[in-house]
Amino acid sequence: MAKATSSSHQADTKEHRFATKLIREDPSTPRSAGTVLPVPKEIVAAIPKRPDGTKRLYTSIESLPTYQAKIQGNGRGGHYVAVNRQRESYLTERYGVDATLKVIVTPDLSKYGLPVPVEWELLLAEDAEAATYFEMQVPQLQRRILYGIASPRTEATRLHRAVVTAEYLKEVRGEVDLKELTRAWSSRHRLD
Repeated sequence: MAKATSSSHQADTKEHRFATKLIREDPSTPRSAGTVLPVPKEIVAAIPKRPDGTKRLYTSIESLPTYQAKIQGNGRGGHYVAVNRQRESYLTERYGVDATLKVIVTPDLSKYGLPVPVEWELLLAEDAEAATYFEMQVPQLQRRILYGIASPRTEATRLHRAVVTAEYLKEVRGEVDLKELTRAWSSRHRLD
């Protein structure tokens, strides 16, 4: 692993740069599934913990678009962020299997660890009951709900999911069953 450097544009948004190689799934690397990107210890130490105890990052590897990731421990004192198959395939094809890659990470200091879809933000501003039930959820479930609402390509489908989610949260009084919510997104009457 190469030397890590940091630069700060604001007090809480410190950009960290380092170079490293991808580690592919390896039985000798405990608790890592798939391909991972090792994060230097000094950078892990510099990333602030979120209220839920996790350390989340905006991660940029070479020319790929930035993505959000959680720093995870490998069970041996090291830390990494996961790299999905699509990113790994692109990086391997473009830079080679054993390439040293340039990485930039910035702490994710957002409230939920994901951007809030505009459709959901507007709906919660108007529906205090749904907002209360959403805020009751554990951070991981909040992120899953936000991802589910934000993932459709069309505004109409995102709006549909936001409305269905608000209705669902109120129906179940905040006792969310994610499989049930996912079915509701698909089966309830669509707005478009």
